[in-house]
Amino acid sequence: MSMKIILLLVVSLLISHYVIAQNSNYKIFLKGGISDYGAVEGLQVSGGHGAGPWYTGPIIGFGLEYDLERNWYLQGMFDYSYNIYGGLVATSETMERGSISVVDFLVNIKKRWNWFYIIGGIGLSSLESSDSYISGYVDKVFFQRNVYGGTSNTVLAGLVGIGIEFHLFDNVGIFLEGSWRLREYVTPVAQLGINYKL
Repeated sequence: MSMKIILLLVVSLLISHYVIAQNSNYKIFLKGGISDYGAVEGLQVSGGHGAGPWYTGPIIGFGLEYDLERNWYLQGMFDYSYNIYGGLVATSETMERGSISVVDFLVNIKKRWNWFYIIGGIGLSSLESSDSYISGYVDKVFFQRNVYGGTSNTVLAGLVGIGIEFHLFDNVGIFLEGSWRLREYVTPVAQLGINYKL
């Protein structure tokens, strides 16, 4: 995990703690769902090779939302997702599957119309992946080859999405959100969450 991301998160939490104490127009939210890393083929934001095949994995997050009034909202959000390499392997071979972990720190703007909303944002993503290997025997000779090389980097990221939100009580709501994460590659994400007005 990038130290820049951790530092941004700590600073934002300290600032938000002070500001919340002065203002009641804030909500905190928690959310969880699934992330299909690099699954939108043909849409590559940056990078030199394909995203590779990955199994759908979990994504969890939390954040702070400020009511700008007139159904406009500003968010600070932190997400973590995890996916396992999903490349195919022959029945005569075995694969040691690597993984990719992604940490998103995003600032979003949200516009609501009753229960429906759209959301967009920008921030940073820290990506860290490990190698994947295929191994087996050819004419009784053992071989092993790398099919995906792990990397570690921090990139500019974006978010574009839509959602629906309902309030169960005056200060408690639930929401369902679908988004595209624009990192090195475009990743579809679906999340269910709950928010609480402070």
